[in-house]
Amino acid sequence: MLKSYLKIAFRNFSKRQVYSIVNVVGLSVALACSLLVYLFVKSEFTYDTFHENHESIYRLNVKSKRGADGDWRELGAVAAAMAPEFASNTSEINKYVRLKGALALMKVNEQYSEESFTYADPDIFNVFTFPLVRGEYKSLLNDPNTAIISEAYAMKWFNTLEVVGNTFSVQLNDEYMPITIKGVVKKIPGNSSIQFDILLPFEKFIQTASGDWLTSWNAWGVPTYFQMNEGFSTADFNDKITEIARTHFLEESRLNYAVSVQPLKDIYLNENVRGFSASGKKSTSWVLLAIASFIVIIASINYTNLSIGMALPRTKEIGLRKTIGATKRQLALQFLGEAFLYVLVSLFFALLLTDLLLPYFSQLTNTSLTLSGQFNIELISFIVGLVLLIVAMAGGYPALVVSHFNAVKALKGQERSNSGGLLVKSLVVLQFSLAVIFTFGAYIMTEQINFFLDSDRGYNDQDIMALYVKDVDGDKVLKRMRADLEFQTEIVSISPMGWTNARVMIGEDQVNTDVYRVDPE
Repeated sequence: MLKSYLKIAFRNFSKRQVYSIVNVVGLSVALACSLLVYLFVKSEFTYDTFHENHESIYRLNVKSKRGADGDWRELGAVAAAMAPEFASNTSEINKYVRLKGALALMKVNEQYSEESFTYADPDIFNVFTFPLVRGEYKSLLNDPNTAIISEAYAMKWFNTLEVVGNTFSVQLNDEYMPITIKGVVKKIPGNSSIQFDILLPFEKFIQTASGDWLTSWNAWGVPTYFQMNEGFSTADFNDKITEIARTHFLEESRLNYAVSVQPLKDIYLNENVRGFSASGKKSTSWVLLAIASFIVIIASINYTNLSIGMALPRTKEIGLRKTIGATKRQLALQFLGEAFLYVLVSLFFALLLTDLLLPYFSQLTNTSLTLSGQFNIELISFIVGLVLLIVAMAGGYPALVVSHFNAVKALKGQERSNSGGLLVKSLVVLQFSLAVIFTFGAYIMTEQINFFLDSDRGYNDQDIMALYVKDVDGDKVLKRMRADLEFQTEIVSISPMGWTNARVMIGEDQVNTDVYRVDPE
């Protein structure tokens, strides 16, 4: 029987080529869109969960109040002095890791380049899961003159991963300091809020930092993470560290500050806390899920309508099968089987389409999605569930309609009036309505984007280049750039801009706010 069903399905597939192509194209696009959205949403909602200890890792945040009756603002970077103080005066903290981004000139094999790097405490490899491909975990980053680099930089600098023991120099405080490579870290997953290519010990930052970075409790710019002991109370711990922190702030403003911890897994999609790491929006995932769902619904409705329409020329076949003893269940299974075959063929093309579109989709969503290594039980379960859902949605009603054909009328070719009915007409209206909504929505979005791109911003945005730099002393970077570039005829002027968080007196109120520093040019 199964062999007979397959023969009939393949025969109809090849006989009605236009009908088959329309269905396969529609279902392939729907499946491909669903797979793309699944990969994106999974990446978004599993940010930082690849760390083995992610459930016990928290980031330290600082809150500041704007005026006496102002709102609280929360920042995901704190003072460098906070972590050691809290660890010494509380029992809830197991380990802590401080990170500080920087930019400096580096000399590798007599070649100079300006590179971003990160200072980190030695426990970074005990708290987070960043596997090494070369080197040993023992005593990593304990020596201030050592470093860990990524696979990409090992290949970029030395064209090999066998770089443990090699050296390079980094310019700190106008002096080139030799650094020995102690390990090579495996490529960090794209859904990690912590990204780095070069790690230097935080002790090196302590040795070379200028200003009040190490002593001031208002020098907020060091993302800090705690691995907490089991069974701690978040509320009680927040109250405890806030009480400790307020003893270090100025007496007249200490009530305008508070500190708290935030679970690592909640950082990426939390829009209420500003930080120095990547962030996302839950609304983006919900919108993409809605779009993918509508596309699947439209493709299923399209298959349903075409299947019922194409069932009419097959009424004699159906009548003959019922005459020789085919039951309603067998006819329903036959048409569901044909729907399954269409979806299965569409899945093959959908996988090819997904692999083709994934680089462009990743660029559009600013992610690094890939199919390689993704074929795990979760993805397979999603694909199986999606295929069965589409088969049920697309093939369920046609199978029900066909199985209830009257055998005599079908043989006479008179089975017409009950083959569609009100539901089919409603499906056509729904399909058309969804298509109009999508078209109109795309038009509005296009016009909004064009308006944004063409609107007057109040300044000439042509021929302007922005360079984002991170450094312990930004003024040195500015002086170096002006000294090297001001004589270039292609450059008209160089102007810096930066921001810091500061206390400002407005009347009798002391307000904590962002202060932007700009150049007269």
